[in-house]
Amino acid sequence: TILHNMRGYLFSNGRVLSQMNAEEAMMYQKEMSRLKAAAILINDCLVTLSQFCRSMPIDWTFSKNPDFVTALLHLLREPLVHVNAIGCLEQLALRKLDTEQWTLLIRQLPQAVKDANKTLSNHDDQVKLERQVEGNSETVDTLTLRLPYHRGISRMLSCVISTNVSHMLADKNIMNTREKFEEISTFLRLLVDLIHHPSGRICSNQINTWIILLKDPQLPKTKLLTPFAKELMSCYIDHLVRIRWDDVYEQRHPQSSLMEASWTDEDEYDSWIGEFRSRCTQFFKFLGNIEPQIVTEVLNTKIQTLLNRHADGAPHDHLHLPNKQLTQKSEAVIQFEGLHQPLDAALSGFPPWSLHDECSNQELGVEIRPIVRSTLLQLANSLLSWQPRHLWLKFRRAQLLEALKHFWIYDPSTLLRGVDSLLGYLSAHDDWGASGSQPLSGQIVSLRKKSGVSLVAVAKKVPHHLVPWISQLSEAVRQHLSSENLLPTNRMHLYEFLSCVAGAVNEPLTRANFIAEVLADAISVLESNEFKNAVISPEAFLAWIGVTEAGSNPSSVTNLEHVKKVIQTFQRVFSALNTILSVGKRCHEASKKRSGGIPFINKQSSVESPGLNFPDEGPISLQDLSFHDPFVHLWPRILPALIPLIDTVLRLWYPMQHAHFLRNSLQRYLFAISDDEAFLSKVHDASAGGVFGEGGTAGSVIRGTDRRDMNLVPRWSGWLNELRNTCFQMLGLLSGQRALFAPELRDLYPQFVASVSNPEHLNAMENRHLTQYLKQFIEIL
Repeated sequence: TILHNMRGYLFSNGRVLSQMNAEEAMMYQKEMSRLKAAAILINDCLVTLSQFCRSMPIDWTFSKNPDFVTALLHLLREPLVHVNAIGCLEQLALRKLDTEQWTLLIRQLPQAVKDANKTLSNHDDQVKLERQVEGNSETVDTLTLRLPYHRGISRMLSCVISTNVSHMLADKNIMNTREKFEEISTFLRLLVDLIHHPSGRICSNQINTWIILLKDPQLPKTKLLTPFAKELMSCYIDHLVRIRWDDVYEQRHPQSSLMEASWTDEDEYDSWIGEFRSRCTQFFKFLGNIEPQIVTEVLNTKIQTLLNRHADGAPHDHLHLPNKQLTQKSEAVIQFEGLHQPLDAALSGFPPWSLHDECSNQELGVEIRPIVRSTLLQLANSLLSWQPRHLWLKFRRAQLLEALKHFWIYDPSTLLRGVDSLLGYLSAHDDWGASGSQPLSGQIVSLRKKSGVSLVAVAKKVPHHLVPWISQLSEAVRQHLSSENLLPTNRMHLYEFLSCVAGAVNEPLTRANFIAEVLADAISVLESNEFKNAVISPEAFLAWIGVTEAGSNPSSVTNLEHVKKVIQTFQRVFSALNTILSVGKRCHEASKKRSGGIPFINKQSSVESPGLNFPDEGPISLQDLSFHDPFVHLWPRILPALIPLIDTVLRLWYPMQHAHFLRNSLQRYLFAISDDEAFLSKVHDASAGGVFGEGGTAGSVIRGTDRRDMNLVPRWSGWLNELRNTCFQMLGLLSGQRALFAPELRDLYPQFVASVSNPEHLNAMENRHLTQYLKQFIEIL
């Protein structure tokens, strides 16, 4: 009070602190020393008191003599002690309060925080005025100065709600009584006002509280949260946009000092944003479930705003200079990247009544449904009409199109355009600069892979809507498959895409014929003379992958023409195997949904035993199994090629093979673990960057080279590992589909048993091989 009066006296006379005379300065300094000494004492007391607040009887704290709570609320106004006062209140909020104590905090905290903010604001205004009078042009960042206060207040207020949320639900009068309803609304308004703070730390303190409130089945019905839904959605979307930490370091960010105070460095920020985004997924999903109209309007507004500002890549910053392309650090790319998660999560949480005409809950949807559907349709058309020329904007567009799969379930009017856009990106031109014989750039590979993944995700979600266009889609896929520039990964994506669509065909025979047509090329590879000759014996197989020639001609492993030929040959066979496996798994998953998990029972040959809940199903033909699973009728063509391949791969580990090849300086790496296996055997954090990242294992097995180089040696171990695991998974698929015991395959049983249960094969297996053998085949069998 004395210091306040001193400042008031000076200002009333048009003076500031720097203009005090010697006597006034001495008196002022004396009072300041007393204030700081008192603050030190009070802070020490508050630190001690916070420990008492954790465990002492809660009634003591809320008693009227002495009244700790009122004292703590008053101390919120004092800049030198308010952080520790907030800490004491937070410890109280974490306790299990009774209704009266909780209501007291709900009623008093908003006014106390309002008074504290007013006092701090007046204090900050006085400091600014003094600096202006003194001619000091250096600005004071009050947000940075008050960050500990704002973080503490946000955390403490969140605890008051989340720890004692049961009081909002147990007492029905809280929602039925206008006075109590307004008290809680006022408290929630204070929380919402805080999330407008530019530091993401503030809103992340509240995320768990909002999730608790949103997921409660009863609270949303009271419409208590409706007034805040728009602000919540908008603020949390804004904080999901990644900050360029280079701008913070170089003071280009408008809130650089605040960002540096919020996170110590870029690593801490990356860790925070990852965890924050993970928790926001639930938040957007629950908010979309209770307020679909508001969420839709916010999303559409955000999309339209971003398209107006950044559709052409503006402001064209952080360019890749050789080709003038946007990079991942460009503002336009960052803004669109931050919108994918809220769009996907929110749409996935929309209740059926908000989009589906035939939903049983017609009363809720009769007014909202037309608005939601028309707004989402506008959003979808905007994204489909957007044709960015920058590669990274195409990548972000593919992400946003994938999120629309939740909308296309109910309104497929724009689905075909979306699928066509994703198919087009599979053969997108490499705008990054690679041309001619140069390999594709990593950027275009990322775009094509992402588009393939998005295509499969859409097909999994809405296959029934794609069935009417299955002929057109098949023709488009065939055109892509005939392209020499199609990535092997995208080839598998296309096969899986078609298998998802085929799984939605209702007629079993048509479904089975379509799958056979889809896999015709892959199966023809396994039936080719080249493949049969390659797997006829271990010696033929080793010659096929270039191991034999490496013994007599070591330079062959780096001979460019020879290496390319071997790689292309192996990739053609492995791609065929992987395609068959992927389609088979997709068909098997769809068949379980189609049949409800109930197996066929051959009543003529089933054996009923007393005490058994289910009879022996008996032998079932492939024709019967294909009623639900369109893949199984292809096993008579696949298994004859699979058996010799398994037998040959397993024979490579016989002691005689080790004795021969381990003596050669190149051929011995046939039996090494791959760089990928070495990476998976270690514990890595999120910053490792994968096998080829900074913390990766690329080049650690064979020093100086890895599988990205045009060198066969580092590829052999990875190839064998992939082949072995693929074979084991196909055996597991054969067993899981119950096709293994079909009468049509009985002629193959002797060869099959001799291969998979050969004691010499089992004895020669390493521990890593045997583990996969048991997990991927024997357990399923």
